[in-house]
Amino acid sequence: MEECGWVGKFVQSSRPSEINSLRRFLMLHRPDCFEQHLQSFIDAFLSRRNKRHLNLHVPKTGGTSLCELVKTNGISTGKSNCWVPQMCPHWCCCSQLRRLSCADLRSIPLDFIGNERFLDHPICDDDFAYSLTVREAVSRAVSHVQHQLRFLLEERGAPISKGLGRAAESLNLVQSNYVTWTLLSGMEREPLKFVPGEEHLEDAKRVLSRFDYIINITPQNATRAGCNHLLFKMMGMNDVMVGHDTQGSVVGYRSHYREQSYEALNKVDSRLYNFALELIDADCRFLLRIADKVQSIPANNATSV
Repeated sequence: MEECGWVGKFVQSSRPSEINSLRRFLMLHRPDCFEQHLQSFIDAFLSRRNKRHLNLHVPKTGGTSLCELVKTNGISTGKSNCWVPQMCPHWCCCSQLRRLSCADLRSIPLDFIGNERFLDHPICDDDFAYSLTVREAVSRAVSHVQHQLRFLLEERGAPISKGLGRAAESLNLVQSNYVTWTLLSGMEREPLKFVPGEEHLEDAKRVLSRFDYIINITPQNATRAGCNHLLFKMMGMNDVMVGHDTQGSVVGYRSHYREQSYEALNKVDSRLYNFALELIDADCRFLLRIADKVQSIPANNATSV
């Protein structure tokens, strides 16, 4: 009992994101300490339910489905796939990447702010609850590259010979440890020059563990689906999910990208994804213990701006 006494003091004095990280760590590695301070973690978690929301949208992980759910529930958000112009995706639509401070974020008059570039640091957890969706790393990377090629060919009408040359930088970005890049590059002076490697894995884990909600949009079983329902309730939504179809490959170019060693290119993201699944499992067990409290939360409860 004595060796866990510091936990209560930590929860009382720490930032919300740090409490998220500690709760998950204790559930995975020191369940005895977690059980002794269960009520403190419940209170801290439930206190996040009225926060405005910042979603780090990692492409091809189900973020569009989440955006559609947000709009279906009448929550104010950005018009284009929920992202706001200040945080538009570099891989397709923006050449400038401007950092945003907590004051900048507070000034955006929306309850659900979509960010489809990199995570701004420090995390503004006094003002916002943070979320992201996850997907197996290799399939995500392949899908993202195909999506970008389709964007170049169909939406911009660019010849592939010219289009690939112009987009080579962003293609390299999205096909190689992109999730780690989007979590950490905002700490760097020049985000686009940051190249994630094995040495960055632990930092990426630390940042990920601080998020309020880590979501697998396509749960593998009924228990996980039930946990997603509870997560969405915490986010102020009823989960009438809208399906999001992943389109097929760009004809004539798929074979080129099959030759790439996506497993080698995404070793860090693959390990980060496995860690995310551990966190999701811990969160699910936690949510099931407080299901009655979460179920009583009304939909669309985000604080209006």
